[in-house]
Amino acid sequence: MLAPRAHLIRRDAGMTLVEVMMVIFIIGLATTVAVMTLPPRERPEARVLREVEAALMQAQDRAVLTGEVIGLQQTETGFELLSWTGEEWLPLQGGTLRLPDGVDVEILPPEDQRRAGQAAPERIVFNPLGRAEPVTLAVSWQGWSERVELNPDGEVANDAGL
Repeated sequence: MLAPRAHLIRRDAGMTLVEVMMVIFIIGLATTVAVMTLPPRERPEARVLREVEAALMQAQDRAVLTGEVIGLQQTETGFELLSWTGEEWLPLQGGTLRLPDGVDVEILPPEDQRRAGQAAPERIVFNPLGRAEPVTLAVSWQGWSERVELNPDGEVANDAGL
């Protein structure tokens, strides 16, 4: 004979405390993993350097993709892209590269040319292969300054470690 149903222990619908604690533990574990894998917050100085480097790389990319000699002329608000026609430099349409407010960039000759007393070039020039004359850029912003080197391969190097 079967036991009457009234004697069966009826379990209420819902979750036990152990189940709730396990869910909270899993959510906490997932959050910890997500936070640990986030990149560190970028310092403002690193952002300024990255934007200057991006302007240089954009000019280099344009020179390689179009097969033109591209110049980067410094302006009050950033840089202007110029194209060499064989006789003169002409501004490119949409060729203004703005830098953040307060960022000052000064084009300097390489160290050996500075010692020899040579003046800084008027513009940075990239040939159709993406190569450039080596120059040093003095980047300053809100009392902070750093020097960035543009090597003959058109690659940017800085010592900031930012």
